[in-house]
Parts: sequence; C-alpha cells; structure tokens
Amino acid sequence: MFKHTIRDGHGDIKEVETNPLGVIREMCLACSGASYKEVKECVSKLCPLHPYRLGKNPGSKRVVTDEIRAERSERFKLMWSKRKSELVGKEIDEEELSCEIDSLIDKEDIDN
Repeated sequence: MFKHTIRDGHGDIKEVETNPLGVIREMCLACSGASYKEVKECVSKLCPLHPYRLGKNPGSKRVVTDEIRAERSERFKLMWSKRKSELVGKEIDEEELSCEIDSLIDKEDIDN
C-alpha cells in the first residue's frame, strides 16, 4: 500500500492510502474536478494514465481454467466447513452468515 498526497476536486490536500492503481484513480479524479463521470468519459487519450483511470489494469487478464476453478471450489469448501464447525452451537442470523460467506469469497480472491 502507498500513502499518496493529492489535491482533491475542491482544492483541499488529502492523503490517501491505496495501491498503485488507486493512486492513478485518485490522480484522474483530481484532474477531472472530482467527477467520477468525467473520469469514466475522459477524452485525454494521449495521457499515459488513461488506460488505468478506472482503477483496473487493462493488461492483466486472468485465465481461469476448469482445473483452477475446481481447485478454488475445493479450497472454499474446506475453508467454509472449518468456519462452519466453529459456528456450531452459536446462534447466527442470516445477515451475519451472508457476511461470513462474503468474507471467505473475498479472502479467496485475494489469495489468487
């Protein structure tokens, strides 16, 4: 993570902590007057940051084969069964359960 000082659309200086693509996104927001719409519709095609302005790396395409998908599914099932066994005997509401599943999915995405 990077700490980066930028000037927001209102002219105020702020420090953001983000990854390199996030810094580019913040720079584009500063350039466009803090307008997300302007960043999305940016016409400055000659800007070297233009392809990265939406906070994504256009050159990074993940190829997920059926084998990788099956491996991830098995890991998720294993993580979920461990977590579920920890929750046995505890009362848990639907919202908390949904949050647990979401956090496991996020963790799986981060690991890969």
